[in-house]
Amino acid sequence: MNSVVMASSQAEKEVLFHPELLHKFDINGPRYTSYPSADRFHGEFNELDYLGALKRLAKASEPVSLYFHLPFCPNICYYCGCNKIITKDHGRSAKYIKYLAK
Repeated sequence: MNSVVMASSQAEKEVLFHPELLHKFDINGPRYTSYPSADRFHGEFNELDYLGALKRLAKASEPVSLYFHLPFCPNICYYCGCNKIITKDHGRSAKYIKYLAK
């Protein structure tokens, strides 16, 4: 047996699944590429609506999950449905992240 297969088999044996962790994440959730769904986007949603949504989130007892899409990929993968910019120029993504941080 080659060493790569042996190492892989050994690593698989060492993976532990804790029941409480599995239970914690045993919930349905939307895919990040489809949430919010397209019907939630409309011209009537304005700055006041946005501020109201933020205030409601601040009062919520549940944690909030945020997703920030980084659309920069070095190569195209045809199975991916995400918006993407194919580039090997890391300066483009660095500039994008700088604006996200603001």
